[in-house]
Amino acid sequence: MLIFYGCSENKESNGINEESAPEDLEYSFGIDAPIDLVSLEKLPEWLQNEIKTFESEARLTGLLQAYKGEWKDQTIYAVENIFCSSKPCYFRYENGESLEPIESLSVYSTSKNWTLIYEYRGPSYFGTRSKNQNFLLRNEIKDKYEFPDISEMNKWDRPNIIQERLDALQIPEAVLSKISTEGLLETCMEFPYLLDIFLYDNFQKGFEELQVEFNGFREILKRPDLAEVLIEKYFWMIKDVTETKLLASSRKGKFSFQHFVLEYMIAQDVVLTNLNKEQEETLFLLALEYKEIKNSNPDIFSGLNELPTYLLYAKKIMNDNLVDPQMMNILFSFIQNPAHINHNTINYLNNHFNSKYL
Repeated sequence: MLIFYGCSENKESNGINEESAPEDLEYSFGIDAPIDLVSLEKLPEWLQNEIKTFESEARLTGLLQAYKGEWKDQTIYAVENIFCSSKPCYFRYENGESLEPIESLSVYSTSKNWTLIYEYRGPSYFGTRSKNQNFLLRNEIKDKYEFPDISEMNKWDRPNIIQERLDALQIPEAVLSKISTEGLLETCMEFPYLLDIFLYDNFQKGFEELQVEFNGFREILKRPDLAEVLIEKYFWMIKDVTETKLLASSRKGKFSFQHFVLEYMIAQDVVLTNLNKEQEETLFLLALEYKEIKNSNPDIFSGLNELPTYLLYAKKIMNDNLVDPQMMNILFSFIQNPAHINHNTINYLNNHFNSKYL
């Protein structure tokens, strides 16, 4: 009997050579697996212990699944969480003995008859599962709009050059009506004048100006699935932090800035008022997790990245009747003019949400 689980982003570190890996290595063995769920108590004791360990880590990832299959006439088990569902990582026998890397590849490529036998959905799980999709995978965005090159439009002696550039950057209506919300969000994050959010005395005015400048922002705020798409993008940016740490300073700066805009969009009333209960809990769990990630990655994030998080907190707390009236007035002023927030207010918001979600 075998179990394989865990996660590694580097196949080489596990002795798996990219060129020698089978084509289906990038896909989960469980995508087409039938479902026959049982309670945790009915699983082997050693498997129960493995699952309990993973469940303690699934608060953020939200989804953990255990599978039962066959390999060389042996019963085998796999435990996967959302970040490990696209690659085999490392393998070992039930007694803890590790397999050789080449044997691990053989398990992955020749095992069969997988069945989903156990599933844990943590409070931050936001995915949907169809008959043929048991894992929440990051979808490839294929319809992001590619902006035209406006670098040649540099005749600054013409009085309307900025407006001419903006006109050239608008998404054609035929494209705008068909582009997916995911593709539209990626497009908005690449808008060449995104920095204009910083040109006003508070960021809300700056964000509203982006809507005036670019039809992509106007359109995305009308999409009924915007909240779901934003939360999913927010989720995956957590994983992207690890990759960003390896990039040059300019790329880190871009990532940090795009993260600021994404969080600011999430904090818009049109998004928050359309969250269901599950999405709301997911969002605030992710926001709490990101606060810790920001604090531990000062090479990527600055203090500015905290502001949209606290705007999100402030808007949420306005519906809490237990908040002190004086603090309510302070929060209202911050929401009306989200440019600065004092340390006392930050401490109050942190304490409130730590007690609620931790």
